[in-house]
Amino acid sequence: MLVTPAVLEVLPANVRDALLSFVMAPRLGVPDDAAGLVTYLASDESTFINGQHISVDGAMNTVLGPAVEMQKIIGGS
Repeated sequence: MLVTPAVLEVLPANVRDALLSFVMAPRLGVPDDAAGLVTYLASDESTFINGQHISVDGAMNTVLGPAVEMQKIIGGS
């Protein structure tokens, strides 16, 4: 998940904390994290990379588990 200052203003603390618990990085991502990947992919250094899905999510997809668990943490049903 990438967050901006505007998102952080409206994101409840319990949701932010729940998201952080599923990120292997010590923080939530910011737009500059995606910009770094875009810059690399647009460069000559990545000319042999194609047809790939690259997540910029601090490994959240690796650790998140079922969406049901997330719902339990943030108080959903």
